[in-house]
Amino acid sequence: MTAALIVNFGWQSAFLFGGISSLTLAAVLFFLLPESVRFLALMGGRDREIAAVMRKLLPGAAIHASTRFTLAEHRGERGMPVKYLFMQGRALITSLLWVAFITSLMGHYFLTSWLPTVLNANGVPLAHAVIAGALIQGGGALGSLVVGRLLDRLGMITIVIAFILSIPFVVLIGAFAMPEYLLMATVFISGMCLLGGQIGLNALAGTIYPTFVRSSGAGWALGIGRIGSILGPVIGGVLIGMKLPMPWLFVCAAIPGACCAVALLALRMVAAKKDARDSQRDPPVDTIPRPAMSAG
Repeated sequence: MTAALIVNFGWQSAFLFGGISSLTLAAVLFFLLPESVRFLALMGGRDREIAAVMRKLLPGAAIHASTRFTLAEHRGERGMPVKYLFMQGRALITSLLWVAFITSLMGHYFLTSWLPTVLNANGVPLAHAVIAGALIQGGGALGSLVVGRLLDRLGMITIVIAFILSIPFVVLIGAFAMPEYLLMATVFISGMCLLGGQIGLNALAGTIYPTFVRSSGAGWALGIGRIGSILGPVIGGVLIGMKLPMPWLFVCAAIPGACCAVALLALRMVAAKKDARDSQRDPPVDTIPRPAMSAG
């Protein structure tokens, strides 16, 4: 779309289209995207709104106008939200999550920024190299749906598996000469695992914190992760400038995914231990229960 817009209407049209699209989406979300029922329950006094959302989520449930919704969790704390990411036993969890985001985005942008250039420099026609760049994004779109579905069923281990699977496929891109259709398939699967895992990380960041600091936790993880999105293309450019052979270049591209998988495994163990400790408290403050419904 960008190419067609620039050819017909000039480069400014691409930015105009992007801005209008963002504003349109913002308007749609403002009117149609329901607020989190956990957040509404935590705020208190929003039972009618919660009931309206819950009737859509659970059409067969008997939710009456007098139903009251409560959440077994502390209300919001005062002060800078970011400090609560490191309090009440969350410091190690937050640190590991940030490491996971940095390494994930490093691998993501390392690969997506340089893949067409590297493939073209190694004999793949430019048009086909550009298609490969699009395929890795298409694989990420499909991978996000697959990872999201499995994340509901299996939990955090789904994201770990996605990043582990990305390692051999990213390495395989530069390992040896192969027919172009196999190369494109390998690129697509690499995108499924690497970019799909990244989207899973976004979802994970919104579930491991209590409601009052959940948005801050997800936002800071994404923001800190941008360190990796800056370093990825820079490191890739340095390695290409060093004339690193193509096989070793893609080995380097796979390393961030491996580091992310290790960080997530450690995060999984730490979170499990924290949940076990919190389950002994009364009431639980950092667990993530479903909102309790009671007729009032």
